[in-house]
Amino acid sequence: MQKEQLTLLALIRSALWGDAPPDDPGAALNIAREQMLMPLLFPDTPEAGSCTAHSVRLLFAEDGAIALFRSAGIDAVVLKGAAAACLYPDPLRRTMGDVDLIVPPDMFDDACRVFDENGYRRGTDYDSDSRHKPYAKDGVDFELHHHYSFDGIDVERFVTEGVARFETVDVEGHEVPILPPLENGITLLAHLANHLKNSLGLRQVIDWMMYAHAHLSNGEWEREFRAVASSCGLEALAVAVTRLCKKYLGLPDGVTWCDGADDETVDALLESLLSSGNFGASRGAGANVENVSVGIRRYGFFRYLQMAGEHNWKAYHRHRWLKPFCSVYQVFRYARQASGARRGKKLSDDLDRANERYELLRRLGID
Repeated sequence: MQKEQLTLLALIRSALWGDAPPDDPGAALNIAREQMLMPLLFPDTPEAGSCTAHSVRLLFAEDGAIALFRSAGIDAVVLKGAAAACLYPDPLRRTMGDVDLIVPPDMFDDACRVFDENGYRRGTDYDSDSRHKPYAKDGVDFELHHHYSFDGIDVERFVTEGVARFETVDVEGHEVPILPPLENGITLLAHLANHLKNSLGLRQVIDWMMYAHAHLSNGEWEREFRAVASSCGLEALAVAVTRLCKKYLGLPDGVTWCDGADDETVDALLESLLSSGNFGASRGAGANVENVSVGIRRYGFFRYLQMAGEHNWKAYHRHRWLKPFCSVYQVFRYARQASGARRGKKLSDDLDRANERYELLRRLGID
């Protein structure tokens, strides 16, 4: 690993577990920025202060939305964001981007009506087949969910049951409704698995580490969580990611249920995380080439074109009769992008990384 990467890992261990800080923490500044870890690793910088201020604003915006839903008799539960931040020693050092809320599916239309009638602006990029609808108000983005499962990762039963049994935690003086521990953990793991298919960030891995530290002792893993993860096809990923956290990020030794993970797979996962930045940010255009290549290998050429076209073509979101033409749209979309495509060695490197990531996904059971 490069010096900046080793320094980054040392800073994470220092910030979360009290290990000695590295001699030259500034060496990790750029990669910490790419990974959206500035408040955690460089909390005294103006950049971190801006992120923290945004997180505070999100918490107040979250309060307002939840109060509106409660007044209408709708239970709303926070996913990710504050539901992950509450696991950190200092929740405000976990970067938050938007507010994800989930309501019971049969109350989703009512929840949308509440938002519509109270000044929340509905996003235009909405697919009626999507599991959430985007909204925004006062500079805060919301994703209002009626379901949470991802392609090939079905956690819906656990999420639905969890919404009905939500718990309330205190995050910096804000009462935040979240899923019970088991259900919160499986959604964090599913979120991690879904983004790994495209490109993952260390922030999501740290979320999982803090959850495992709080709720997945050896007994808790064997008693219930292992069976749930296995039923969702996520057991191998849980074991590998937790082993990565223990080997590189400082997760205390008391967690031993992950010790049987294949270290070659663990190391490949870490390399992918460090080289991609937050959701592939540091690879720029190369991330797109890599993601397309992986997608084609996972789904097949024509199915992937159709899926990508359905996702990307805004006209199809408004006019469902266009569905047979989505794959054609996607071909032309790629053709338009080809003028800026990477060529030569860069393209070859992107394809090599795509092959490596596809093999990694296969090993983790999420291909």
